[in-house]
Amino acid sequence: MTSLFQSLRNRWADVSLRNSRKNRSPIFSPVDGVELLENRTLLAAPVAPDYSEDFEDGAAETFNPTNPAYWTIEDAGGNMVYQAGGTPFSGLETSLFAPSGKLSGNYVVATDVTAIAQPNQWQDGFIIFDYVSDDDFKYAGMFAGQNQFVIGHWQGDFSNRLAQIDWDDSGKDIVPGQTYNLSFAVTGNTGVLSVDGEELLEAKFEGGSQLQKGEVGVAIYNARTQFDNFEVTKFTDQTDDFDYTPDFSFTNPEYWTVEEDGGIKIHEVADTEFSGTQTAIFDLNGAPLPASYQLSVDLNVLGGPGLWADGFIIFDYQSETDFKYAGAFVGQNQWLIGHYQGGFDNRIAQVDLDDSSQTIDPETTYHLDVIVNGSDVTLLVDSVEIISGSFAGGDDLTDGAVGVAAKNTVAHFSNFAVAEYVPPVVSLLFEEEDLFGLI
Repeated sequence: MTSLFQSLRNRWADVSLRNSRKNRSPIFSPVDGVELLENRTLLAAPVAPDYSEDFEDGAAETFNPTNPAYWTIEDAGGNMVYQAGGTPFSGLETSLFAPSGKLSGNYVVATDVTAIAQPNQWQDGFIIFDYVSDDDFKYAGMFAGQNQFVIGHWQGDFSNRLAQIDWDDSGKDIVPGQTYNLSFAVTGNTGVLSVDGEELLEAKFEGGSQLQKGEVGVAIYNARTQFDNFEVTKFTDQTDDFDYTPDFSFTNPEYWTVEEDGGIKIHEVADTEFSGTQTAIFDLNGAPLPASYQLSVDLNVLGGPGLWADGFIIFDYQSETDFKYAGAFVGQNQWLIGHYQGGFDNRIAQVDLDDSSQTIDPETTYHLDVIVNGSDVTLLVDSVEIISGSFAGGDDLTDGAVGVAAKNTVAHFSNFAVAEYVPPVVSLLFEEEDLFGLI
């Protein structure tokens, strides 16, 4: 059966970049923003689940059902599953996943769901989240009998639906007895339901609900349903496509505006007065940075007569005169990483493309990825590793803010993102003895 690993790969580790103006392919995995699915954010994958249960030990000790008599472990063709219901019109049955408790931050809940056709019964199955009681929780799942996938807020019934899709409209069927992998990704007060790796629905819960005050689990209503491979994964997923400026704060807001270029929202910094370095700090909504993280942005440096031409991702920001940076001096044809302490002279790594007869072109969009892993930093441009370096003294690069910056120039920034970075695992194709056998 499809696991969360596969779902994450399908949703976030596809190396194609959706809706990029130049169809560039990043080396690291894109994650679509929950509210703004067309914009790029990043989540390194594959990601191991923080909690999981496959029921293969024949027990469901990790789950706490409201009515234990309605929940059993069954053998489904040699595969152990967690089965709910079986009694006609038994009503709502819920079972909470104990290990995860009340989740903080962003998370994904995934499980395999099989609705079993039975006489005089419904056919449904749901992931539940933000569970407070059997009269108050959120749900995402399927009504197989109605051929619908739904997201909603249970307050005694299923009438409060925030999003739904009816497969009758597309000529497809939710087939009873067929297993579907459902995953639900929560970011703040917004969630996305994916089925077999395909995003189907998104919903934003109003009223400031952050969807982390309750527990997660599974539920059915008047149905017999099997659940398997239940997994919970936490992640850091913050993004901004610059449609809304409140996600950024500025030391000098008069130099920053939101512009539109070909239907894409961008942040423009326009300092034509040589007033110095201008920074925009991204609001992480209180989420801490992980030990290893990845920043990305699309950068287009316009410059202008008599102006500089530059743009940077910044990180470990402490003040306007103390932060780390990675980016470009387009006018000098240089990519660089360094420590800003009132100037850009403290560089730990740089490359001058004059040496290779290449150019960094103004009025050209480049996709920048900055990988921060401990005190090591790597800059990638259009998915190609350009330079890397280490900050001396074992600097903790997680206790400062992140954002973008430019000096004495006009530059465009779009699709800013920050996410956890997990170094890729490399497997040997052959053991040493196998190589000798090939000689």
